[in-house]
Amino acid sequence: MIRTQWRAVMFLIGLNQGITSTLWSQAKQSIALLVAATTAGVSGRLAPAAVEMESMKAQLQQGFGLIQLEKGDQDQFF
Repeated sequence: MIRTQWRAVMFLIGLNQGITSTLWSQAKQSIALLVAATTAGVSGRLAPAAVEMESMKAQLQQGFGLIQLEKGDQDQFF
């Protein structure tokens, strides 16, 4: 997902908003939280808090909307 869909999200944000934009920073933070959440048990780190997870999910949904990822694919991912 990071290599395909999220790369497209970052490309569009960079192209439209620039890499110094708030949206770019939020997209980077969201993917970092996703990586932290999925590797928490393996890496020995704590999983992100529930509030962070909800924020991450909203940001991912916004990004998926930007690249017009089908709802079924989004549901399958989550």
